Amino acid sequence: MRAVRRARVWLKVALGNLRPVWKQVAVLEANPSTTVTGAVQIERSVHMDEHVTLIGPAGASGGGLVVGEGVRLGRFVSVLCAASIRIGPGADLGDHATVIDSWAPVPASGRRGVPAPSPAPVVIGAGARLGPGAVVGPGVTIGDGAVVAPGAVVVGDVPAGGWAVGNPASVDHQ
Repeated sequence: MRAVRRARVWLKVALGNLRPVWKQVAVLEANPSTTVTGAVQIERSVHMDEHVTLIGPAGASGGGLVVGEGVRLGRFVSVLCAASIRIGPGADLGDHATVIDSWAPVPASGRRGVPAPSPAPVVIGAGARLGPGAVVGPGVTIGDGAVVAPGAVVVGDVPAGGWAVGNPASVDHQ
């Protein structure tokens, strides 16, 4: 039997020059192997399978990682956010799916005089589905109800109701 914990998710909120205050933003059921760090906002009724990793930016200035209501995150899903990732309500991310908003490691930093690439916001629409092993890269918008096939690597936008298949993904407008 799989162990599930009920956890209260807290977000550190800065109030101008006052001291930071911890504010409860959601109550969710997640596996004990789930990792959530940084500026992450999780809405109600989010289902997380085992070994889910959600990493938000260190500061909560603007952007951040937002997981909408009713989202399902499969086993070993990784969402690595350096600036802004939004996952719409009812989206479904299959096992081993990865969503990133920067090709640089989090936190982004330059190496040996080469500047790190700038992060670009990622938006996954309401009811969108990512198949197992799918990868969504920086600057991508996946429309409402769109489907990303298993193992697809998406580097361009997918319209609402469209399909993305392959590496790199080609888009079929439905």
